[in-house]
Amino acid sequence: MKTSVKLLLAGLVLALLSVCASANSVDPGIIIRDPVCTQPCPVITSNSFSFNAPASGFGLLHFLNGSGNNWASLIITELAVPAANITCSAPGAFLCTLKPFGQTGAQIILAAGAGLTGIPSGGILEIQLQCLPQCWPGGLQFNVVANTPEPGTMVLLLTGASAIYIRRKRAKLAA
Repeated sequence: MKTSVKLLLAGLVLALLSVCASANSVDPGIIIRDPVCTQPCPVITSNSFSFNAPASGFGLLHFLNGSGNNWASLIITELAVPAANITCSAPGAFLCTLKPFGQTGAQIILAAGAGLTGIPSGGILEIQLQCLPQCWPGGLQFNVVANTPEPGTMVLLLTGASAIYIRRKRAKLAA
């Protein structure tokens, strides 16, 4: 009997600790995911686009990456809610950081790396606008810029590295 009471108490303590450890923000939140789209999704054909918060200030938004590029990072800019008042997560796809932008806005910076996937070409981007307990202003415009790895960057890097190598090789032979 004592063992079951101890287990019950341990479970209660763990439950209380998890409640205490949860975020208690009082302002809007945003969650970015790469789900399966069950409805027709707007197809985004470029690496920059805009969307508006629903009139209610919360909800799910889905976009299909039809740009032909893998989105390795996204910068989402809005001008109505300070960065200090936003919570952000992007489980499995991006690391999420917040940066103040202008007087009252924020940039939500999402970067893939360390085993995170980003949004591949043909993948679905889900943005969940949350109320914690305040909502986003209805109709608020979000501007998104996707950064993709540029193949030309690697060519330039390798060309420069090759030139340095050849120059050093010639200097050693001349010496």
